[in-house]
Amino acid sequence: MTDLTKKQSSGSDTIGAILARNASKHGSEIALREKERGIWKETTWAEYAEEVLACAAGLEKIGVTPGKAVLILGDNRARLYGGMLAISLLGAYAMPAYPGATLEELRHFLGEVEIVAAIAEDQEQVDKIL
Repeated sequence: MTDLTKKQSSGSDTIGAILARNASKHGSEIALREKERGIWKETTWAEYAEEVLACAAGLEKIGVTPGKAVLILGDNRARLYGGMLAISLLGAYAMPAYPGATLEELRHFLGEVEIVAAIAEDQEQVDKIL
């Protein structure tokens, strides 16, 4: 562990606290880069924190509470990870599934936990959930 790492990580920080700290200290710096339709899109720490908080507020409004589960269905994308972070801020937990999961595999999730919402990458995944 470097001295810098030791200074930044107290061991008791939550991921939400780390996000807030990065948004405060590095707000205009780039947090994420992701290709969208062939063009690189950059998101700053301040923008990312705002998106995560907006997602958390929306999830809370539709009934996501501590201990509940949210199905995550899609490829590894920054927005899906932001959704998972929003879920954790609410004390709920993410249930990620492979985007190629079959209906039977998704039904298995429904039998394991109480899933109260879903975050899907695209219409194909929404249709599968419905």
